[in-house]
Amino acid sequence: HPFVSALDVERPADGVSELADDSISNTLADSNINTLRVKGRSLCSWGLRTLATDLRYRQINTSRVVSVVRSVSYLIAEPYTFEPIDPDGRVFARVKGDIDAFLYGLRLVGALYGDFPGSEPKRADAYYVICDRGNNPDVLIAAGQLTVDITIIPTQNAEKIQINLLVGSPGSVKPA
Repeated sequence: HPFVSALDVERPADGVSELADDSISNTLADSNINTLRVKGRSLCSWGLRTLATDLRYRQINTSRVVSVVRSVSYLIAEPYTFEPIDPDGRVFARVKGDIDAFLYGLRLVGALYGDFPGSEPKRADAYYVICDRGNNPDVLIAAGQLTVDITIIPTQNAEKIQINLLVGSPGSVKPA
């Protein structure tokens, strides 16, 4: 995994060899510490671990996927907070459809692990989105809030990660 913003790594006086050889890098990796190594003319991260205590977020790729899903889903849902909720649930269906389309694209490129979801959520689904009257009761709608529940499986070992997205009109959502 090459870096574009790192300039170089610390080296011994000879200027050629590295301070961290394979055995040192592997020892540090056992403690979830990644080393930077020179590979050809670029610097690479020797490992994909984080210091997260939650094992589902232990790998950098999982943390990145979760961050992207949370951020993009919020951007998708935010414009809908100013639309009136119709009795037929069209707004909910559009929000769900837009986020489903985004997650479908992530699944196509391999960022999510599992099957494409059907009409009912299953354990093996790579993702599923819930945005309906079930998670948007009248009291939230009256407060100008929209709730979207997103469940994803970013890697085979991550089980499921649930993201509860709450967007609302200005002043309707109180910070936690």
